[in-house]
Amino acid sequence: MANHTTTPNNWIARVPNQLTALRIFLTPLFIVLLFSQGYLNKLLALVVFIVASVTDAYDGHIARKFNVVSSWGKFLDPLADKILVLSAFIAFWYMDFVPLWMLILIVLRDVVITSLRLWMMAKDTTMETSIFGKSKTVAQVVGIYVILVFILLDHWRLFRFLHPTLDWMANNYVLWGLMFVVTALTVSSGIHYLHVNRAIIKQFLTS
Repeated sequence: MANHTTTPNNWIARVPNQLTALRIFLTPLFIVLLFSQGYLNKLLALVVFIVASVTDAYDGHIARKFNVVSSWGKFLDPLADKILVLSAFIAFWYMDFVPLWMLILIVLRDVVITSLRLWMMAKDTTMETSIFGKSKTVAQVVGIYVILVFILLDHWRLFRFLHPTLDWMANNYVLWGLMFVVTALTVSSGIHYLHVNRAIIKQFLTS
């Protein structure tokens, strides 16, 4: 009789890609909950985004720790990140939390850099990471968390005593200022990424 038992190593090898796929599947659920009425749906949207963010932190960690990094994972992981984050920013633009010009700059930077990285990865070309990459990622996630908490508190009657503070934040462009910082870091990291990799990009495009 054939033995179909899955070995621990085979199981672990699939975990990073499964976490990455889960992040993609959680994105539409996050958007549906965010646009649904009621504070409970807003709370669930925040929880879903937190869970999706945790998968982003652990899929790469597990892959490196157990040496199960795969080509498919290298391709899918950054794509899943952008799907989640850009979906959130597009939703915030629709809800008037993010100006259109900021959204365009964020989307343009992430689409161009991610497409370039994936294109070069397919050609077995490695690009140097930007020192601003981590700062950009942290700023984007923090910005999303702050806006999600703002939306949740604004819809939850239990926290209606905070509504004057929330109104003050809205009227004094606090969230606008936060998103300006996020946009500036996002664009700066993209420019720096292109600059440090200019020789590789030039060689790749002319080859």
